[in-house]
Amino acid sequence: MNNLLAFLLGILQGITEFLPVSSTGHMIFMEHLTNYRDQVLLFHTFVHLGTLIAIFGYMRKDIKRLSGESVSIAKEAGQNAGIWFKSRKSGEEPQYRRVIRTNYRKMALMILVATIPTAILGGILEEVTFFGSYSMLYTGVGCLLTAIILFVTSMVQVKNVIPKDMPYWKAALIGAGQGFSVLPGISGPGVSMCTGILSGFSKKNAIRFAYLLSIPAVLGGFIVELVMGIRLHAFTSAILVEGILGMIAACITGWFMIRIGLRFTRKHSFKAFAAYNLALGILMIALSFVA
Repeated sequence: MNNLLAFLLGILQGITEFLPVSSTGHMIFMEHLTNYRDQVLLFHTFVHLGTLIAIFGYMRKDIKRLSGESVSIAKEAGQNAGIWFKSRKSGEEPQYRRVIRTNYRKMALMILVATIPTAILGGILEEVTFFGSYSMLYTGVGCLLTAIILFVTSMVQVKNVIPKDMPYWKAALIGAGQGFSVLPGISGPGVSMCTGILSGFSKKNAIRFAYLLSIPAVLGGFIVELVMGIRLHAFTSAILVEGILGMIAACITGWFMIRIGLRFTRKHSFKAFAAYNLALGILMIALSFVA
């Protein structure tokens, strides 16, 4: 890969990351067309970090509020534990504080709950992901699965359950969807949005939750790949330069695409995205047999 191609692939990552299409699928498709096969996963790690920085920048107010509420939850949970211990000694009925009393506090706990199955599935599917990241066939099949999920969701009547009223098991379900998105061709935001809508979220809340949930998922994936790359001594100077260029391009493009993605995805049916994923999946599968 040359530096220009790395920068262009970073732009592609930034454009596709915040829409219900597979950004990794697009990357693999373009890498096969340009015959780039060396250290693919390491490069993907850098560009995902770029879009992660974009999310942090764009959603900084939400992240700051969620972080503050998480600290308050821990503090008040500790106070409730103290109340319980005192009641055990005194024999009096404990008067606990109501800890989860706002949408932001419920959202913070939902993200924590959803991250657990994401991490578990990400670890289980790590080897499959590594192998599939070099395969047009498997990535094409992943795009077809994304298309099916989007199409099914587009047929469901959208509800408007707020985070405060969402049960935690549904948060775990959304997290499981995010976990399966480590497989190439399956859109992380797309599956998270769909499972959120199927769980009762409005489109707006499903999209917002999907973006916030991607933060620990991408951050965890980056740390794992970083450690793996260091152990394998895979970070050559050329890979680092290409990765940093791709990361910068993905970050800048992703910053502008978040706003576009939020508006476009909310206003348009998932059927259009399903059709696009279907076409891309069929094309990649066909090319896998002739390449």
